[in-house]
Amino acid sequence: MMTPKGDVIDLPVGATPIDFGYRIHEQIGSHAVRAIVNNSPYKLTNELHSGDIVEIQTDKNQSPKQDWLRHVKTHQASHQIKYRLRKQSSSGPPQVNPSYNRQLALNKFQPVALSSLQDTIPTVTGLQQQIKFGMSSTISLLFYEIKSYLNSFSTPGTLIIGVRTKQALKGCHSSNGHQYVDYGQLFSES
Repeated sequence: MMTPKGDVIDLPVGATPIDFGYRIHEQIGSHAVRAIVNNSPYKLTNELHSGDIVEIQTDKNQSPKQDWLRHVKTHQASHQIKYRLRKQSSSGPPQVNPSYNRQLALNKFQPVALSSLQDTIPTVTGLQQQIKFGMSSTISLLFYEIKSYLNSFSTPGTLIIGVRTKQALKGCHSSNGHQYVDYGQLFSES
C-alpha cells in the first residue's frame, strides 16, 4: 500500500483502510470517516491489496466504532481502538439508545416508596452511589434528572419511576396529600 505522495506502507494481508490510518498516525485512524483507494471511494472495512494507493479522510468529530475491531488485522489498530473505546465509555454522561430506555422503563421500573429506600439507602448520596456502581447507565441518567427534586423533599414521599406510572398518575388523586415525582416532574396533591 502507498500514500498519495508515494510513501510505501507495509501492512499484513487482509489489512483495511482502518489499519492503514492507524499505521500513519493514531489521530488519522481514530478520526477516519472514509477511504479513497486508487482514486475511488472505498469502505473503511474492506481489504486492501498490494499496490493500492490509499487516502484516508478524517473528521474531528468521528471516533472509533466497536465494529472496527472485527475488521482490523494489525495489533496497533486493535490496541488503539480498544483504548479509545474504553476512554469514551469512562468519560462524560453515558450514551443511551432512547428506544432501549423506553423499553427498559416499560419492563423494569416499578414504583418505589422513598421511605422503603431510607432503610437500605439512607441518603441521596447513597442512592447515587447505588445507581452509579450497581445499576444500569439508564438509571444513572434518570438519577440526574430527579436529583434536584429529591433534594427538595423535607418529608417522606413516594418516588415513582417509569412509563406505566406516569400514565397512571395523570388521573390519580391521592387522599393522603403525598407528593409524587415522575420523570423529574413534581406532582403534589392538595
